[in-house]
Amino acid sequence: MDAEVVRLIETVSLDAIKILGPAIIAAFATYKATKIQYEIKLQEITKGHEFKAREHLFDYYKERQAKLSMSHEELNRALSQLLGMSAASSDYDEGDSTSKIVDSFSGISGLYTELAPFEIEATLKDFESKGLSEAIEYIKLQSYTDRLRDLQEPINYYSIKDNVFLLLEVYSFLERCNQILLETQIERLFSEYVGSERS
Repeated sequence: MDAEVVRLIETVSLDAIKILGPAIIAAFATYKATKIQYEIKLQEITKGHEFKAREHLFDYYKERQAKLSMSHEELNRALSQLLGMSAASSDYDEGDSTSKIVDSFSGISGLYTELAPFEIEATLKDFESKGLSEAIEYIKLQSYTDRLRDLQEPINYYSIKDNVFLLLEVYSFLERCNQILLETQIERLFSEYVGSERS
């Protein structure tokens, strides 16, 4: 009887191994395949979110570039009129209509003078966040902050002209810097799809 029990146990064990063995292997293989699919799907989702975030930043820089361009155009138009008016009325009397026009255009100039440091600071922070704080443009942009801080209230045609030219230079350079940020964002957005280097 002992031999029969042992033989029965062997037979049952072999049958169990024959039945359960492939099932265990199949379950393990299914587990591994499912785990790999899960990891792949997780990577796809992560990359999708990363792509969306980069796309959002790209849109932000694109909109900012459009706003800077529009501000630059408006500034150029207003300051050109200011220069023309102040050149034509360099010997105007206080209180006449020409002086009032020049004063209102000077106010516009003052508004842009007040806004420029904020635009510069935002652009500098964006350069830092993109690892571009060693760029020549970053250093030059920093110098504009000091120059704007030292800007004097215009009192005559020549001081108006100096202020106008500095503001036009600053806003033109801000556009250039934002273009660099836009290009950097484009590179990062599509870096894994296109192997390109920044020129």
